[in-house]
Amino acid sequence: MVNIDLSLLLHGYQPPTQPYHIVKKIIEEAYVPTIELFASDDCNGEISMNLSAEMIERLCEANNSVVSKIKRAVKRKKVELTGSSYCHWILPLVKKEEGKKQIELGVKLLERVFDTEIDGVFPPEMCCSKETVEGIQELQFKWCVLDEILAILSGESHKSVGTNFYEFTDFNGLMVSLRRRDVSRILTSVSEKYKGINDSERLYEVLEEVVVPSEDVVICAADDLEHFGHHHKGRYSILKKILESRKIKLVCIGKSIKNNNVKSKKIHCESCSWASRLEELDKGIPYALWYDKNNDIHRLQWSVADILLKAHGQISIDDEHLLKLIGKALHSCQFWWASCRPNWNVYYIEKGAKMIEETAKIIYGTGLIEKGDYTEAKKIVDNIVMTAQKWENEGISKKKISDFKKLIGEGPLYTFYG
Repeated sequence: MVNIDLSLLLHGYQPPTQPYHIVKKIIEEAYVPTIELFASDDCNGEISMNLSAEMIERLCEANNSVVSKIKRAVKRKKVELTGSSYCHWILPLVKKEEGKKQIELGVKLLERVFDTEIDGVFPPEMCCSKETVEGIQELQFKWCVLDEILAILSGESHKSVGTNFYEFTDFNGLMVSLRRRDVSRILTSVSEKYKGINDSERLYEVLEEVVVPSEDVVICAADDLEHFGHHHKGRYSILKKILESRKIKLVCIGKSIKNNNVKSKKIHCESCSWASRLEELDKGIPYALWYDKNNDIHRLQWSVADILLKAHGQISIDDEHLLKLIGKALHSCQFWWASCRPNWNVYYIEKGAKMIEETAKIIYGTGLIEKGDYTEAKKIVDNIVMTAQKWENEGISKKKISDFKKLIGEGPLYTFYG
């Protein structure tokens, strides 16, 4: 019998523009039951979690008992916390030094709240670039978790991903765990093929089918925590079944890497994300959901973001207040909702743009933004709002979404590559 170690990372984040009643509902339906599984006295498994620092602050405000449960699970070494940017920045789209500040800001908050040391990183959306990885290494983290497409781009077969850990040819000493897209989707039941899996025995059979047989297998899966109870009602029950299994063992990523006795494989560091498609990479659009050079709204969003990023470059790591303001303002969801791949929502685009404008006004008051730049920021924000409304009212966004769906065909989004 093949022994399967499943390294599962659950990612918890909600944008600062999300209405409170929705945040509260998500916490109650997904965060609470999942965290309670790993905070219980009889839990015999471990899990890795990435809870964005801004999300942790909101959890403290919304439900302190959840934070206490996380503290308990972390103290008992049942939950391993990973670092990330404070409020879900797409790190390759900003300069390395600015990304490093946001990672440091987020990690400092997590370590302070949970009295733990963090040695691994989850870059938001698993967005990878040489500069981003270089920044992670400069911050002296020991490992990071990224998407399996990196192994595919380096010539590895899909089924063999997960039987090894990796290192980049360009960076010595930083270990990499690669997320299997198919296994991640199986667990969240997004894939129609595996939608009926609700017990660990069937899950074990499927995992045996999708990996190359070996004496011991370590599979990394990762997805949004919201899937386990909010997007898919009661789905945290599959985690409970896995914890009861004798064939599948839940282990945290850091421990798996530390205990690994197999020589790591070498892969190239490429620009990509956990949603990248090969066709997009060929066109030079590695982060299409957050910046597509052919998307007018994306270009406007990043032109105004650059004004805040210029100010961000002048702010010390010790000035947490200003760094948090800009961190929240440049959260990734506003770009995601403007992508039409197939995501589209005028509300979140407008709310994000207005947050940038409000933040620019505050930063202008400190003298870190010049009057001309502040005036330009307001003009760009107005243009973002007008363009988004035009796309909505004239059916432009609907046409873009339709074209994208025709391009990718049927099947679950981003499970495969193109």
